[in-house]
Amino acid sequence: MSKVSPGRSASLAVLVATLLIGAPVCQSVEAAGPETDKLGRRLWEDYLEAVMAGQPERIAFAKEAVLIYPELDPLRGRDAIQAHLAKALASQKIVKAGFKVDRFEVVGTRAYSFVVMDELIQEGAGPQARRLARCATVWEQQPDQSWQIVHFLVNYRKP
Repeated sequence: MSKVSPGRSASLAVLVATLLIGAPVCQSVEAAGPETDKLGRRLWEDYLEAVMAGQPERIAFAKEAVLIYPELDPLRGRDAIQAHLAKALASQKIVKAGFKVDRFEVVGTRAYSFVVMDELIQEGAGPQARRLARCATVWEQQPDQSWQIVHFLVNYRKP
């Protein structure tokens, strides 16, 4: 079991608190329904399509986005995130992937999603391995009505 350093633990706690503070409790959440479900599914399908194609530049990260993986320092900014993903996707092949949206809520111009990813990956010539991940993502709607990821937290675990 890997240990989390006190500094990293504190920075994760600050980010989680920021996400919670950013979710206004005074505003009403748009009613869950077909349109909200359809939006959540579309955003994640677009994300997964770009990952499967090995094209992280197609993933809609905001310029100031933050990506947090276990055992890595937080990645800040679209360019740093896309460069990291390009390197990671060059060294591994995602053979098969799917997702299940546990929760997707829209509050004003922000959307909050909690998703379980299930991937079959292959590192170089190594054997294929299954990888599960729980993701918490904050999306922001842009003036052109598109959505971009501003916070992306990933927690991988072995099945």
